[in-house]
Amino acid sequence: RYSLLKLTSDSERLPEMDPGQFVEIRVDDSPGTLLRRPISIYNIDRERNELWLLVLPIGDGTRRMARYKSGDVVNILLPLGNGFTAPPAMPS
Repeated sequence: RYSLLKLTSDSERLPEMDPGQFVEIRVDDSPGTLLRRPISIYNIDRERNELWLLVLPIGDGTRRMARYKSGDVVNILLPLGNGFTAPPAMPS
């Protein structure tokens, strides 16, 4: 079962992001989670300054991420990767 993480910053606006980019999250206090976890961006809500991530808790790091609660501080790098321009919608 996926967990939806909604991340926001009270101090900064989210940077511009393109389809295909991702974030990397550092999971602290967990054995075996030395490396950051790359997670695809699910949605960006600019009005609420929220970044949405879908996480499938299958390993130690992602299981810890699925247990994050409102108010937890997350160490995140974003945006990463080479995005792309979405093609225009085709008429139906």
